[in-house]
Amino acid sequence: MSNRVITITLFGVILFIFTFYFIVQKTIFPSGQPIKGLFQNIIQDAQLNQWPAAVRKTHLLEKEWEERKYLIMFNYAEADYQVFEDTVYALTVAAETKEKFETISRAKMGQKLWENFLKILPEP
Repeated sequence: MSNRVITITLFGVILFIFTFYFIVQKTIFPSGQPIKGLFQNIIQDAQLNQWPAAVRKTHLLEKEWEERKYLIMFNYAEADYQVFEDTVYALTVAAETKEKFETISRAKMGQKLWENFLKILPEP
């Protein structure tokens, strides 16, 4: 086999893997839901001081993250993944302690990170 055939074959395999990965990701996370929607709902609940609802949604967010984090781990560096996970858990603590500013800022940070996770070419 020539080097050219091996190069083209490897390129095709890599292209197939990433195409398949992003198709699966878009199927599992259509428009970022439900995680993207949960962040927005938590922000609204915090702005309206509806803390029991905000806490319920942060626990639901944790559950959704636990179920779906393995797909994200495939394509992202450990640092990005860890920052998002820390943000999710800090958001729960902020909502439980009724810290309005911290809840809103953590939710917006998590929302931005989540949107970046779903991009084909994420920002650094």
